[in-house]
Amino acid sequence: MVECNFCEENSPMPYKCSLCNHKYCGKHRLAESHECKYIHLYNTQEYRDKKLAKNRDISQIKHSTWIPDTDKPNILFMGGQKGWTTNKLYQDLIIGGIILGFVATLRVGLNNIILNLIISILIGSIGLMLINWARQKIGYKFGVNSYFFLWPLGIVITILTTLLDAFTNFGFTLMAFGLFYTVGQNTEGEGKMGLITYITSISLFLLGKIIFELNFIDEIIRIPMHSILTLFLWLAIFSLFPWQGMDGRKIYDWNKSIYWTCLVIVLFFFFFA
Repeated sequence: MVECNFCEENSPMPYKCSLCNHKYCGKHRLAESHECKYIHLYNTQEYRDKKLAKNRDISQIKHSTWIPDTDKPNILFMGGQKGWTTNKLYQDLIIGGIILGFVATLRVGLNNIILNLIISILIGSIGLMLINWARQKIGYKFGVNSYFFLWPLGIVITILTTLLDAFTNFGFTLMAFGLFYTVGQNTEGEGKMGLITYITSISLFLLGKIIFELNFIDEIIRIPMHSILTLFLWLAIFSLFPWQGMDGRKIYDWNKSIYWTCLVIVLFFFFFA
């Protein structure tokens, strides 16, 4: 936990101001909200050059490592664990796709396990990359950065809840293996980036429902496709958790009405679709 430099409340996932370099809670992350004494530098060419230089430094990191505070946002999950990354975005997304594929394969049983695993990993990786692509489009428009982090303990939780579902019909897998994380100083941009993650995830889930009803697709392919795409509904549910720093909190801070609408829709799909 880190103490906000403005209100002194403890924050599990603090934000670091690019102007004054102090750390703040989500409520006071913007330069305006913590009355930053360097706010006069905001949106100047010097400030933009500083942000671009920082992004270039991040992109040049080549080795797998626990995230240093100077390179990526200091993401803390439950238990104080830091997020993990290879520092190569598409490698992280593929690892996430492999985890999704493994979970989807567990859900459909051991028949045709190799084929199911290949189909599930491929679709899972493409799905995560599609979400990332949509987030990057929003981020470019609003000047907001998007990252993807893996959570080691969350991977274990994801697998255990999958096994629980397989043996007890628990009915839910907690997709806590990782998360997309937004960093910026634009509440609307951060909220819309969270919203596009939700919309893309729900769209992939609905695609899976449509595919399952298409009889002209061979069942041996249709079943694993449906299984992996169903996981994106659960990913949408997890992303809506209103924890500090997560998409759900970003959407809530931007537009509470949209947040509650998204929550009602995703719960409707979970219980009735």
